[in-house]
Amino acid sequence: MNTQQANRVRSVLIAFRSDVNGRDFSDEKLCKLLYLLDIRHLGVRGTPVTGLKYITSDTGPRALQLPDFATTDVNEKFDDLDFTQSQLTALTQVMHLFNELPATSIDVTQHDNGAYRNSQIRGEGLLIDLIDSIQAGPDHDFLVERAREHMQLESALAHA
Repeated sequence: MNTQQANRVRSVLIAFRSDVNGRDFSDEKLCKLLYLLDIRHLGVRGTPVTGLKYITSDTGPRALQLPDFATTDVNEKFDDLDFTQSQLTALTQVMHLFNELPATSIDVTQHDNGAYRNSQIRGEGLLIDLIDSIQAGPDHDFLVERAREHMQLESALAHA
């Protein structure tokens, strides 16, 4: 994960935490919200917001290589510097729809076009193909191609 991605994930966590008003904010809920944020933006622009990879688990998607933000100050302010307008819109939508719900009430399978179930069928602990989450529609082929190119570029940069 590069510095910009880590800063973006940290900022997203700060935004999610600032909106919970003292309610429980578990790792399970964080992973579900991050996953929903990434697939929402992927379906609109062909790129995820965080660049995280997710695996299946018995409680829902789990983020791989999630930086340890246990020391994040709950009073820290959200910084939108590393975000595009479409990413901020997706973040606002996910917060509005899901932030007040407990983790057990957030069913990602209702929002990801079968991506989680497809991976779950293959087995627990396997990588979820986020491209499967892109809904059919007039921009489907373009978004899938853009997502593939984006993920190939990220993979190349990670190995450089």
